[in-house]
Amino acid sequence: MNLSRYAGHRGVTVGYISRLVREGKLTVDEHGELDAETADMEMDNNRPSGKHRGPIATNPDGITLAELNRQEKALKVAMLQMDHDVKSRLLLSSDDVRESVFTLARRTRDMLLSIPDRLAPLLVGITDASDVNRIMAEEIRMVCQEIASFEPVS
Repeated sequence: MNLSRYAGHRGVTVGYISRLVREGKLTVDEHGELDAETADMEMDNNRPSGKHRGPIATNPDGITLAELNRQEKALKVAMLQMDHDVKSRLLLSSDDVRESVFTLARRTRDMLLSIPDRLAPLLVGITDASDVNRIMAEEIRMVCQEIASFEPVS
C-alpha cells in the first residue's frame, strides 16, 4: 500500500507517515510501500508521547477533514450534474410533470366530451350504420392525433 493510501487508512497526514518512515519507525518494502498490517502494529507500538502533528482533525463523528472535503466535492459535482440535466430537460421537476399530465388529461376529457355535440348535426339524417361508424371513427382518430401531438408545459 502506498504512503498516501496508508495515511488515509490511518486518518493521518502523508507527511506524518513519511516522517515515521524516515525515522525508521515504519518499515517499507523495496518499492517504498507499506504492508498495512505490519505498519498498523508498528504505529500502535510506536505511539509518540506528548504533542504531535500526526492525526488529522476529525469532527465528533470521526470523519476526517480530508473526507469531508472529498464529500463536499462529490456533492458539488452531483449538483452540477443535476443542474445540467435540468437545463437540458433530461430531468424534470415533479410540479412540471404534474401540470403537464393534468393539462393533457383535461384536454383529452374536453375533446372526448365534445364529440357528441360535434357529431350530432352530422349524424341526424344518416341511416346507414357504416356511414355513422366511419364518421365516428374519423372524429375519434382526430381526437387521438390531437392527444398524440400534445406538447408538455415548458
